[in-house]
Amino acid sequence: YIPGGRVPEWQKIKVWKTGTFIVGGFTIGNGWREDIMGAVILGQRDAGKLRYVVNSGSVFTIQALEELYSVLKTIKTEQSPFLPGTKVDKVGGWVKPIISVDIKYADVTRDGQLIWPIFLKIKEVSNGLS
Repeated sequence: YIPGGRVPEWQKIKVWKTGTFIVGGFTIGNGWREDIMGAVILGQRDAGKLRYVVNSGSVFTIQALEELYSVLKTIKTEQSPFLPGTKVDKVGGWVKPIISVDIKYADVTRDGQLIWPIFLKIKEVSNGLS
């Protein structure tokens, strides 16, 4: 560190976090995702329901998005699995909360929302609520 300025040797290093979250739905896609979906709607378990944490649509290839969407369509449900009163924009559909996914993110806000979520992979598909 040199007082008063940055030097070429100064490096900013971001430390990413990872976690496992439950897919509770998906959003409506636009652009090249118009006929598929935009993002997965994610939550964490809280008193038998899901507490909404974020939508994640980053880093999907069209093939990965189509494959995940084809699975989500088979577990669609009319009921939101999230805590009552949860507001989510552009919902394309709710799903049974049986798919866990790994997400990389920068941080968590005070109210529990993930910052800069990036989808990594499907971790597990269970037979029902645990």
